[in-house]
Amino acid sequence: MHGKLFSDHRILVAILALLLSAMLLLVSTASPPAVPIRQVFSFDDGSVVVLIGVIVDMFLRDGGAENLVLADITDGATVRVYCNPGLHEQPSHFLSIGDEARVQGEVSSSGSSPVLFATSDGITLSRRAESVLSVEALCRNWALFEGDSFRTNGVVITGDVAGSYRLSDPEMMHSVLLRSDHTELAGYVGKRATITAVLRLDPGTMSLVLIASSLYPGLS
Repeated sequence: MHGKLFSDHRILVAILALLLSAMLLLVSTASPPAVPIRQVFSFDDGSVVVLIGVIVDMFLRDGGAENLVLADITDGATVRVYCNPGLHEQPSHFLSIGDEARVQGEVSSSGSSPVLFATSDGITLSRRAESVLSVEALCRNWALFEGDSFRTNGVVITGDVAGSYRLSDPEMMHSVLLRSDHTELAGYVGKRATITAVLRLDPGTMSLVLIASSLYPGLS
């Protein structure tokens, strides 16, 4: 009888050990949580999170590291990402301003604002700028993109002044002045177009202007 109880006890211990091992394995392989950019400040130092946002700034640092600024264009929240080289190439080789990226990294809240520390292996392209940056998003977040070159798309329409043009959303609810020194815009009126442009604030009229360097029909 005692031998049977001892045997049952060993079996129970073995089962519990297996269950504990399985639980630890599940925890260790679980994906980090995807969180809104505005909530990064609520995580402790060392927390690993996943952010999805639009690249609004990107520059090189000494030693091969890169700094990114990631924005949520639905509410304007931003976070800085410090990216060290990994096995894959650095973000500047495959990302551009306006692209949507997925970033996995470690939160650091030691400074005045949180920073996400990542490697190039934890950063991937989600969507290209022309699929992300609508005219409405540009109008709502213009301060994040002023002076930058990026791709966007919209419908070319005539402006209020003769000979002027605007890039509008399909619903004609939001629009931005559109100029180009390289393309005759009259042929695109009423048509959807994808453009590469720099966003400027005209100091004379205090109006936003997209200065297009290239323009292609449709959503490319």
